[in-house]
Amino acid sequence: MLRALLRGASVGASTGAPGCAKVGAVAEYILSEFAQERERLERIGAVHDPVTFRHLDEIGVAPGWVCAEVGGGAGAVARRLSDLVGPGGSVLATDLDTRFLDDLELANVEVRCHDIGAEELGLAEYDLVHARLVLMHVRQRQVALEHLIHALKPGGTALIEEPDFSVMRATEPGSAPVELMMVKVLAAFERAGADWRYGLKVPPALEALGMVDVVAEGELSVLRFGSERVEALVLLFENVGARLIGAGLLAPDELAAAVDALRTASPTVVCSPLIVSTLARKPIPAA
Repeated sequence: MLRALLRGASVGASTGAPGCAKVGAVAEYILSEFAQERERLERIGAVHDPVTFRHLDEIGVAPGWVCAEVGGGAGAVARRLSDLVGPGGSVLATDLDTRFLDDLELANVEVRCHDIGAEELGLAEYDLVHARLVLMHVRQRQVALEHLIHALKPGGTALIEEPDFSVMRATEPGSAPVELMMVKVLAAFERAGADWRYGLKVPPALEALGMVDVVAEGELSVLRFGSERVEALVLLFENVGARLIGAGLLAPDELAAAVDALRTASPTVVCSPLIVSTLARKPIPAA
């Protein structure tokens, strides 16, 4: 249903990132210039970090490992990896916009401004590469995925966590303005080159690149209107909504109605996107 409703024109987008000189395959990432972007990233982390951290424990990230965190955002996963690998290991945290990573100040963490869609991350350097909610925004997604795999040592593990927004729904009452806003946000993503269904495409893409032991699972959060956990969605709406209003694709009262509905305590709930976590191992060449 959402696909049939998607309409609209191109929305203006950032052509760079504060603190970084990278302008490339993610040049139309439409979420970068937002006064509350750090809060938005931290609230996303509050919802999704527990799942990511569980996967890191299951993988067995251990002291001495060399890890890459691509699209480091506000830095929570990089901090967790820093703790897990200890002083004998290292973590590379990358982003197009490193302003929220520059204050990590951890001895075993390097922060690098990097465009995964345009540049190699390294060749056979890492025991683990991780990216969450990153590749959906990269126009050259296949190239970016190849760069991640190239960076892994033989036997290394990739953990790729990407969304599928097609399952996102809100219950009645009060859901109509929220669902309308979601349709317009997804249209903006699509016009900017994002693939908001990419999560379910990752497992076969990794297998096609020769990765083995590919397993995936999906995580769906149910967020109650008026709760703290729904604020990440509010901030997403406010971020993209400002651009849509500026482009004449959204009326201010439509944004206000969606935000008011989400922030008003009620029995109404909204499903988050399905976050598909895919784990895969790079094979060790036969002797």
